[in-house]
Amino acid sequence: MRNAELGARGALPPLIAGLLRPEAYPHPTGPISLIQTHISYVLLTGPFVYKIKKPVSFGFLDYSSLALRRFFCHEEIRLNSRLCPELYLGVVPIGQANGAWRVGVDSPPAEHAVKMVQLPSERMMDVLLSSGGVTPADMERLAARLARFYASVATGYSVDQHGMLETIRFNAEENFSQTAPFVGRTVTAEQQHMAAEYTREFLARRAGLFAARVAHGRIRDGHGDLRPSSICLAAKLSIFDCLEFSARLRCCDVAADVAFLAMELDHAGRCDLERRFVQSFVQHSRDEGLLELLPFYKLYRAWVRGKVESLKLDELEVPTEERQRGADLAHSYFTLAAGYAAGDVRPSLLLLSGPAQRGRTALASSLSALLGWGLISHDENGFGAGSCSDQSAWRAALERARKLLTAGESVLLDSALIASEEFEGIRAMAVEADARLCVVECYDRDQPEQGMTSLERAMPALRSSGRGRSPLSPAILWVDVSDPAPETARQVIAQLQADWGRTASC
Repeated sequence: MRNAELGARGALPPLIAGLLRPEAYPHPTGPISLIQTHISYVLLTGPFVYKIKKPVSFGFLDYSSLALRRFFCHEEIRLNSRLCPELYLGVVPIGQANGAWRVGVDSPPAEHAVKMVQLPSERMMDVLLSSGGVTPADMERLAARLARFYASVATGYSVDQHGMLETIRFNAEENFSQTAPFVGRTVTAEQQHMAAEYTREFLARRAGLFAARVAHGRIRDGHGDLRPSSICLAAKLSIFDCLEFSARLRCCDVAADVAFLAMELDHAGRCDLERRFVQSFVQHSRDEGLLELLPFYKLYRAWVRGKVESLKLDELEVPTEERQRGADLAHSYFTLAAGYAAGDVRPSLLLLSGPAQRGRTALASSLSALLGWGLISHDENGFGAGSCSDQSAWRAALERARKLLTAGESVLLDSALIASEEFEGIRAMAVEADARLCVVECYDRDQPEQGMTSLERAMPALRSSGRGRSPLSPAILWVDVSDPAPETARQVIAQLQADWGRTASC
């Protein structure tokens, strides 16, 4: 926001108005611009940026005292130095000299600011998105950098606490309670109801999935606010402005951070870039398990953005036109969140069958490792390939699968050749658990004489369930397991994403 655009400058605190003068700085400046968020004033001077925290207190942050604002300035430097230490130059005092506000005066300081190198505005990712300047190569570079970052940052007990189900539930409910005053203003009652119901159902049905993410070390002291406006796609990639004011909101599942940027790409109408970013991140991080959580966390992040933009409505110092833009933007994010809420919260049951036992078992192991899903195999339970004579072992396998599905975890069932009545039992279990069912029929092109396939044996049950229309049915995949298992597993995952859909908007 340029000086000329401020309009009601009298609404600004005197300190901020004073910093709009070039003589307030101990260095030459260009035209000074002011950007306001709901929690900060950001002054762009040409060579440097000064970020000053507003004296506000919300449920999720407290900048109400000078001491707290100074503390969080230093936290911002510490935490952002993990990704771009060259960008953050230090914390500087602001005070008065000869009756005028000046940066660098500390006798005594009336305020503190984070001093940063000013990045080229034309290379900011949000600017490039609006002009079509972001490329798939940018997404790959960004994904690789983020994967290295998450692999290096803190995890463990103190961080894991923020990824527990109760913390996630608290964060979500806090979001909904804080947007309640805006129902009828930026969000409709129906949107609020849809988002809240989806969130509560997902948390209730998929509790085991969240527990597995903690157990697998996927909770990290990450970024917390991964938006296009916090990324500069210059020759040297800069990812900055991580969330410093709350460990509860910054320490989260890696999937929650990835979902933030993925949601923003959806919001910008660039689902092609969203897919490239997510696929590249999964490739670099080896974390296919996050795919099941993306719709949930995308909704959560879209709701956060709608809330943040809505908070501007009650800030009288924000110019009227900017508040209206905030209201429109908030409504667009709430609408996007409602679209995610129309998605599927169910766990998945993937049945791998067919006579190609060696390749099938290798594929099952690769899928389990990539997705983090529970794997139940016929060998593990002691009954032979092509035979279900040991009915007690078969029932034990189904019972284990049923428990995992009921807990909200997706399951891989490697079950050799399945007869019609046995498939009917699997189908009934999926129906009982309200799980999505897909049959992956495995064959080996190098072994053409393999006998009757599981699908041929199960065809009566398939027809009765309405799933046997053709081999191209979305519920059935025919997979050649003669190729290396990891490569084939990734192809299966890609096909599942295409068939079942990854988001409501893309």
